[in-house]
Amino acid sequence: EDSEDDLEDIAEQVDNQKKAMAWSQQKMEVNLARDSSMNLQDILNPKSLRSLKYSSAVRCPEMPILDSSLPQVKSRVIKEATSALKVFFELFPWETFEDIATFTNIYKRQKGAHHVRDVKPIEVLQFVGLLIGHTLMPFSRGMRQHWRQSGTVLVLPGTFGQYMARNRFNEIKQYIHFCDNEHLDKRDKFTKIRLILDTMRHNFPRVYKMGGSISFDEGTWATKSKFAPSKQFNPMKPHKWGWKLFLTCCAHTGYCYGLEMYQGKHNPQDGPSLAKERTAGPMALYRGVSCFAGSGKTVFCD
Repeated sequence: EDSEDDLEDIAEQVDNQKKAMAWSQQKMEVNLARDSSMNLQDILNPKSLRSLKYSSAVRCPEMPILDSSLPQVKSRVIKEATSALKVFFELFPWETFEDIATFTNIYKRQKGAHHVRDVKPIEVLQFVGLLIGHTLMPFSRGMRQHWRQSGTVLVLPGTFGQYMARNRFNEIKQYIHFCDNEHLDKRDKFTKIRLILDTMRHNFPRVYKMGGSISFDEGTWATKSKFAPSKQFNPMKPHKWGWKLFLTCCAHTGYCYGLEMYQGKHNPQDGPSLAKERTAGPMALYRGVSCFAGSGKTVFCD
């Protein structure tokens, strides 16, 4: 199924490697604050990102033409995505819901709630689906209104009750968990939801082929929860309260290709020995776009 995509990816990688080798042999004139003779590899060096000051760059006429390809969903996904649910499973596979059900049952036993029956993966999927439905048609009085029998113009009476009872929904909401509390990484502020973040970072690039233009910028994951770690207030954003994250997106469509949560100046991914040498922003930029080095793509950032 993936033979055509694999051949295209291999051909593109070989072409990009040839461009990178030709590019590295040529001289680049880049105006930097400390050194005016740095090449592409020096610029992408993590140690150089901390002191790098961007300015207008002068490209040599011998440089290869930049990648002008258009973004697109991979052909494998187009063939298999016969329904909206299959598209959803491309991003969040069934194994993720099995893991959530396992961690939820572990947390339920740790709390001594033996009277509550174990949660099944299909119930976790239904729970997420009802949450998505609530975001599309919210009630100001809370989610309990979705189970009322009167209904509205847009929502038929008892729609949510066809998939899950209200009391069962509340039980899952009380005990749902994404990790085992007895095996937590205390250095990671987002260890409670690391399962979801890793799933997104792994599957988002699998279904999409980036075009020639890439955008890297900060974003806000809106939340007002008092349990949210590293929650920040930014009056310049549409959602003023939320998590700060670094996004690698397609400049044409806005598709999120990669993301990294901001954990403060010292990121556990950098390692304890490098905490004093590297700051979060430049290192997040390096991790976000280093996979495109030598591909001829244009990265826009501020």
